[in-house]
Amino acid sequence: MQPSQAEHAASTVRPLTLAKLARVTLGFTGLVVLCTWPQGMRLGEAVADHFDPLFSIWRLKRLARQIFHDPLHLFDGNIFYPETGTLANSDATFLEGALAAPFIEAGVSAVLVYNVLLLGGMVASAVGMYVLARRLTRSDGAAVVAGIVFALTPYRIEHFAHLELQWAQWMPLTLWALHRTLETGRVKDGLLTGFFLLLQFLSSVYYGLFLATFLLLVGGLLVLFCRRASLRHVAGALLVGALLAAIVVLPYSRPYRANAERLGERTAGEISIWSAHPESYLATPGLNLVYGRLSGPLGASETRLFPGLTAVVLAVLAFLWPPGRIPVIYLTGCLLAVDFSMGVNGLIYPWLLEPGSPFRGLRAPARFAILVNLALALFAAWGVVRLRGATGSERGRRFVPVICAAVLVVEYWSAPLPLRHVPTRPLLVYEWLGQQPPSVVLELPMWLSGADPQHDAEYEYFSTFHWHRLVNGYSGYYSPAYRDLMHVMRQFPSGASLEALRARGVDYIVVHLDKYDPADLEVLMEAMDLRPAFFRSVGTFPDYEGSARVYRLTWPRPDSASTR
Repeated sequence: MQPSQAEHAASTVRPLTLAKLARVTLGFTGLVVLCTWPQGMRLGEAVADHFDPLFSIWRLKRLARQIFHDPLHLFDGNIFYPETGTLANSDATFLEGALAAPFIEAGVSAVLVYNVLLLGGMVASAVGMYVLARRLTRSDGAAVVAGIVFALTPYRIEHFAHLELQWAQWMPLTLWALHRTLETGRVKDGLLTGFFLLLQFLSSVYYGLFLATFLLLVGGLLVLFCRRASLRHVAGALLVGALLAAIVVLPYSRPYRANAERLGERTAGEISIWSAHPESYLATPGLNLVYGRLSGPLGASETRLFPGLTAVVLAVLAFLWPPGRIPVIYLTGCLLAVDFSMGVNGLIYPWLLEPGSPFRGLRAPARFAILVNLALALFAAWGVVRLRGATGSERGRRFVPVICAAVLVVEYWSAPLPLRHVPTRPLLVYEWLGQQPPSVVLELPMWLSGADPQHDAEYEYFSTFHWHRLVNGYSGYYSPAYRDLMHVMRQFPSGASLEALRARGVDYIVVHLDKYDPADLEVLMEAMDLRPAFFRSVGTFPDYEGSARVYRLTWPRPDSASTR
């Protein structure tokens, strides 16, 4: 079926010059810096007040090391020793790491690089949505509003600690290239569609799978009902683009698939924790100035998905009769994304959780809300066009997008964001470790041993200053072997725990004294002091929050000492 005359006109867009794109990018940069204040003023020294940024900085530095020094073992991290392929225990953020690698290798602060990539992902998401919305609405003002909705919704603040979840710019650009392919049927446009889809996979495996799912429905409907070129040319061009993406995505996914087989799939109970509920779409992060206090308690971590009242009102305006075919098609995609974000609480998603399904590896279905925001951003743009058309004066038409943008910024305001300082030079204990020959290191306390999981993320980050093999680890997956180790380490330094450490060839134990309850620390120190054959104190060093004591492990002959 051919598109209507109005939709045909909407697909004809004035050329977007580089100068205009630069001005738009600069404007979105200012908005992102303003709405994430004071992060933009502390790029080289602070990150979101969470332990995930430390994990992301480790990923960037490890990828840089592997790319330049051991590219044949790209996914091998130094964590969870003696396990291999540990970068694939979570999203490796390969594209972000590849972009960061030259700067990190040249000595630029990894904290600075991380923050530029984080904020850059938000800016690029706004620009990407602007490009798509401008093509579909022929309105610069409406496209700016769409960019604000896509890049600054409360969902973004909810995930401000997650680097890969800010890198959603390839979603609107994939759809932009798809619409070009529908219009021209050219192979180069089909290749561009596949290329942007590929970049989304390399930036965020979650989002790549989300986008591919979205394209199956929305892309299929657009091909059937909204193309201008012949079906043969459009289908051929898109097939070439899909082959381009598959040629890279399939080998790239191999380490993830291997780890899924080795580590096991997500359980239904785990997926349930991170599945949205209907009330999640009324909840915002507590930091939100307008809605936080009222709606924050309606959602939990990762399930605060309210997109803001202004965006919803504009979306309603977009569907005043008669709605266009393209908005209706995106509405079907939006409804699918809402259902998938509900995870086990949805209608369709539970049927996709069969063993072996790629969806079985996704811990947090609620993140499908990024596609809800994408569709809503487009609806908001169409709503702005409708609102401008209903305004009598030319001056009023000019100010409609400005007013909508200003109201959205107020609605989305969550600044100042809480940040944490990150040392950019090694602490003395890690500086000393860096001077030792290649070793195996265990740091205490461990997670599930009375500690917070952020400790292992800190150990992971600081390991980038010495790169010894680290028994500890923080990631998206924990192997059965590591869970067994955490279990036996509850009784450290009992015989079972010592045997587990001997099997891993541990050379040094770093005990962070101030991370323990004083009574627990006294018991631990006395127990270690009673085993001088195993634990030789090397020294006590200033730590991030207090002091750390380093022990050199010695493994006596079996007949010379008992491990009991």
